Amino acid sequence: MLRDFPRDVLADPLLHNAVNGNAGEVRRLLAQGREIDAVPSLNLVLVFVAHQRQCSPEVVNALVEGGADPAVVDDTGMNVLLMAAASGAGDCFKTLLALGADPARLNINGYGVVSHAYLSGDISFFNWVLGSDDVAPKHSGDLNIALQAALLGEDWTSCRTLLEAGAELTPLAGGKRSTSRPLDSADLDRCR
Repeated sequence: MLRDFPRDVLADPLLHNAVNGNAGEVRRLLAQGREIDAVPSLNLVLVFVAHQRQCSPEVVNALVEGGADPAVVDDTGMNVLLMAAASGAGDCFKTLLALGADPARLNINGYGVVSHAYLSGDISFFNWVLGSDDVAPKHSGDLNIALQAALLGEDWTSCRTLLEAGAELTPLAGGKRSTSRPLDSADLDRCR
């Protein structure tokens, strides 16, 4: 979906204000019936905003109130909740979750909210996602992908947390990608 954005997309006042966190101006433009000049839909604006680490929950609410769909999915199977998880935008993630975005969604490679949250690099956000009852179910393949990333990064604390959550070392961990080196029981022993 992001490839659908024209180069001068930020020239559009609605998208410019959305990306810059100006929720009041977004609401004002939407209330005026402001049409988006450079972007095909409010859903694409929401996708663009969810990809930003500095994503504003107030802007997300304004866009959804204006008609954007929190369940929108791009051609790689990513929904806006996965995008917010990947960028480490915890407050937007929680807002999108409350607005009905699907936490069980996996992208085409089998990555879900747990692995995206881990790969965002924000460990406190990752721990919140992993421990939250609001983020369910947690797919075993998604847990396993995050486990592989933790093992490869020698992040033993996250590794132990993932094992306690039910992750297992598997060759492809539910996705199409494999790790850069083979992982084995010795890796798990270092983690325990």
